[in-house]
Amino acid sequence: MTVIAASPRIIDSLPQAKSTMPIGFDIIGDVHARFHTLEPLLRSMGYQQTNNGYAHPEGRIPIFIGDLIALGNRHAHTFSLVGPMYRNGNALALMGNHELDTIMMATRSENGKPIRLRTTRHLQSEQTFLAEYPQKGHKHDELIEWFKTFALFVESDYFRAVHAFWNDRLMETIRIEADHHEPCPGVHSWHFNDHCFRAYADPTTDFRRAVDAVIKGPHIQLPRGVFYTNSRGQKMENVPILHWREPTTDRPFAHIKGMDGRALTPAQKAVLSRRFNAMNADAQLLYPEDATPLFIGHYGLKDSVIGLRTNVWCVDHTDGITALRLDAGQQPEKFFQPGAFEVD
Repeated sequence: MTVIAASPRIIDSLPQAKSTMPIGFDIIGDVHARFHTLEPLLRSMGYQQTNNGYAHPEGRIPIFIGDLIALGNRHAHTFSLVGPMYRNGNALALMGNHELDTIMMATRSENGKPIRLRTTRHLQSEQTFLAEYPQKGHKHDELIEWFKTFALFVESDYFRAVHAFWNDRLMETIRIEADHHEPCPGVHSWHFNDHCFRAYADPTTDFRRAVDAVIKGPHIQLPRGVFYTNSRGQKMENVPILHWREPTTDRPFAHIKGMDGRALTPAQKAVLSRRFNAMNADAQLLYPEDATPLFIGHYGLKDSVIGLRTNVWCVDHTDGITALRLDAGQQPEKFFQPGAFEVD
């Protein structure tokens, strides 16, 4: 287990920045250790195996949207594919909620306790990763240090990418604390440093709240007695807000996970509306239509929809891995490789 301490800056261990702008970027959805799905996806997009790992002959750069780990059980194979691409500067990687939780459960704060305690829910989510890389193992610790280098978000003049949620005020909170990197001209990424870990260790800080919101997405507490059961059978009282949806008169809670069409009492509806309105007033939840195109993952969509709004796309699907080819001034081109989670 690692400990917060003065150490070389994380950004100093990042691959050397490229001197020229790549011809384009490919946004790769949540992989979740699905190596046997990821490799054919990359091949279908023109990537080829080289001495430095997979690379595109035209110099395109893939951006992994986060959650390389968990749920699937081909972690070692996945890391052997993505690792060389990343370390040789042929790919960017964002931090997903699974990497974030795994880092924080493996890092002790200055009081000697893990920044985030392992709960039953976390153990269920990370069990396939921990089965391959037990927490006290040397390889586990090496991977934690690698995950720490992943970007919190990436931005340029013509696209933005983050694992779950973008809000300008929250992003500025992170920019103030985090380290800035420019992996290629005009593209900016933001990364943890030792001060960030100290700030995140305190659950009352604005930085902790901002990081959790943009990587895990905004959540809302349901009224007393109301819960949502997720796909793993876990009962949730604090549920995701589907921040790309707008409530309507006919569907007043279409934007709250599991509540669309749910039978609620008038009192429960009033509580839910009041809580949502307070959250929306504090941080604008709906992405502005005139803002820079945004790419997210995280939400595990079950159909082929990728365009959530005119300028928001999601690349996380439960029945395969989605990718979007991004070139300045053009609509994204979709690639999809079907593939369920592999089971031994």
